[in-house]
Amino acid sequence: MEEVEQVRIALGLDRENFYLYGQSWGGLLAIEYALKYQERLKGLIISNMMAGIPQYNAYAHAVLMPGMDPGRSGGDPAVRGGGGLRKPALHGAPHRAPLRAPRAAHAS
Repeated sequence: MEEVEQVRIALGLDRENFYLYGQSWGGLLAIEYALKYQERLKGLIISNMMAGIPQYNAYAHAVLMPGMDPGRSGGDPAVRGGGGLRKPALHGAPHRAPLRAPRAAHAS
């Protein structure tokens, strides 16, 4: 995200002229940028992506994996033998909560 911010600054873009486009995985990154720097964007365009990893995993298992050749796993032990992918051990990796848009402040 910070790289996008550096490019925005270098190009002199601001809320009046900065549209951010995210394609596929870049769509998730664009959402993260927009949640952090929404006041600097005129618009956000996302294309051809899922808004979360659980949805992508469901898609991959239902659509992509049935068409994969188990003999071409490249020796990956998680795939070898036609057993499909297994959930990897995360070894203490922190869990990341799903992205949520910030709530708007309401004046009383």
